[in-house]
Amino acid sequence: MRSPAIVDGLFARLPDGMTEAQLADQLSRAQATIAKQVPGDPVPTRIKVINYQESLNHQARKPLLLLCAVVLGIWLLACLNVTSLMLARAVSRSRELAVRTALGASRWRLLQQTIVESLLLGGIGRSSIALGEGAIKLLWRQIHRQLR
Repeated sequence: MRSPAIVDGLFARLPDGMTEAQLADQLSRAQATIAKQVPGDPVPTRIKVINYQESLNHQARKPLLLLCAVVLGIWLLACLNVTSLMLARAVSRSRELAVRTALGASRWRLLQQTIVESLLLGGIGRSSIALGEGAIKLLWRQIHRQLR
């Protein structure tokens, strides 16, 4: 005689007017009866009913947290890289700023030029972040469509 197969996952629609606890109770009663009739290998006597969305979230949580950690690490490295590049640029421009000051540029004008350059770099960075956000939203929509 073949040993009974144990089903790890079964998907079913919850009947109207029934809660998950009620369904689990009914299925567990039937399962206990079946377990008594099957000799040999032990058959579980309790059935656990889990919401499908919860099971998907539970399965995807660790990989998504790992992905978020990796993305955060890469983002922090990029910020550190941009900061070091801007510092190196400021040090290398000290001679240029000294020449501009000697030619009559006011401190306000030099500050204004530096601020405009920094804002342009920040705007480019923000637009790349917006592109990334859009790509993530598009991916989430695709994942959501496939789950339906």
